[in-house]
Amino acid sequence: YMEQQKSVEMVQGIYEEALAKGWVSSFIEKPSEFVVTASTETAYIRGSSQAKVMLLEFSDFQCPYCYRVQGTITSLAEQYKDVVVFGYRHFPLSFHTEADEAAIAVECAREQGKFLEMHQLLYQRQRNQTKPELKQYAKELNVANLTAFNQCLDQEKYRSLVNQDIQDGVKLGINGTPGFVIGIFDPLKKVVTGELISGALSRKAFEQKILAYLEKAS
Repeated sequence: YMEQQKSVEMVQGIYEEALAKGWVSSFIEKPSEFVVTASTETAYIRGSSQAKVMLLEFSDFQCPYCYRVQGTITSLAEQYKDVVVFGYRHFPLSFHTEADEAAIAVECAREQGKFLEMHQLLYQRQRNQTKPELKQYAKELNVANLTAFNQCLDQEKYRSLVNQDIQDGVKLGINGTPGFVIGIFDPLKKVVTGELISGALSRKAFEQKILAYLEKAS
């Protein structure tokens, strides 16, 4: 083992010396980054419309890891509101039996300007998301037209939107929640082009990605 290790070190040393003196040339290229492009057509968006960077979340209202990351996202959205836009799309997991109804309820609330309020409340009440409970939450949040909200929920008005979010997430490579796409935002084409990241990362980890893309966009 020691002889093999010494031999490898010697060859590496000769190569590095030859490279430094110009005796050899390296044609090895750094692998290109894996880039994805995600639509923001159906996303709920907050932040500056002039922002060049976006953090797009795919999430599930009954996912404990999604709940865990919400404080981090809210904090980042406040700090970087002038330069980063934050998006939210649905990705209810099949084994969370009420998560799809919760996603539809949020879209029904969105009709009446209460998306963010319903969104925040549902993450606080992950265990209680039956239709009667969702209707009660709308009442608590003072949704202006409760009849319209209830009809929207009962008729599953936004089922196709939620399904589209799921299909798009799967195509991007998302297979769990939370999942994110962070990258350069094109408001005209309504897409974000960048990289896929997974899990309830730390604030520092998100911030490193955000700063890297802000530098690219500058």
